[in-house]
Amino acid sequence: MMYTVECPVETLRYYDRKFLTNTFFNSSATYRLDSDVYMPHDALTKITPKTPKEYIWDQKEVLAKVKNKTKFVFQAISHCNSESGRDLITKRMSELIKLDLVGDCYGVYCDLECYNRELVPIVLSRSVFKGMDVPSNAFIALDDFESVNELVEYLRVLQNNTEKYLK
Repeated sequence: MMYTVECPVETLRYYDRKFLTNTFFNSSATYRLDSDVYMPHDALTKITPKTPKEYIWDQKEVLAKVKNKTKFVFQAISHCNSESGRDLITKRMSELIKLDLVGDCYGVYCDLECYNRELVPIVLSRSVFKGMDVPSNAFIALDDFESVNELVEYLRVLQNNTEKYLK
């Protein structure tokens, strides 16, 4: 079985290609939906009548979390010069809005607690969540905007409008 938490491009970059043939492994365990064993990095869980009350935030708790945010855009990157071009997008965004950047590409690191925050993911493409039971308003997709500038303007609106942010 092949197990990896990396994307296919990074897998090919760091593993010996002689082992990555179509016949070497007979199953895979990755974050990808098309894996034999699906192992996501994280999960969204629907609230049901069986959900313990301590796992459910009321409106007051949610508002407090949003109002207490001290940082607005956070990015953790371990692999620099990505195939997707996210480095160029990050560079352009950093010219327009304050970004908190951590990871190998920036020489700034944080403990696991820094990743355990209530975040709204910004993804390159809405199709990332295609086929998953993820609400369309649970993330922001760059491809919904004409440009990085337009995305940043939208982020500024959210930063200054709690009601819109909560949607």
